[in-house]
Amino acid sequence: MGKYPKWKDGIKHTEPRGRIMKWRKVNSVRAIKVNNASYRNALFSDVFQLAQGVGDPIYIYRGDPRVKVICSWYGVIPPTTYPQINLANARYQIIENYSGSVADDIGE
Repeated sequence: MGKYPKWKDGIKHTEPRGRIMKWRKVNSVRAIKVNNASYRNALFSDVFQLAQGVGDPIYIYRGDPRVKVICSWYGVIPPTTYPQINLANARYQIIENYSGSVADDIGE
């Protein structure tokens, strides 16, 4: 599932103070620009690389619209899938062929 280390004991499961801590450069990727999105109780606005390369990346999970992004949480990847950003209270825009900086880690 990418270049991130696997989940380990001691990683916070939720943290409202979580924020974008690292970014990485990308070229010609599918991305999503979010405003007021959330993940594990953290709120943020930034650009993320989409984990899904084709088709509609937005899906419903537990009643809320979500999207999987290539990013870590406190430097690790969750055990089963990439982070699923909650878009329920967010504004967002899918960007095809995005080049620039994307969020790469959410932490403190």
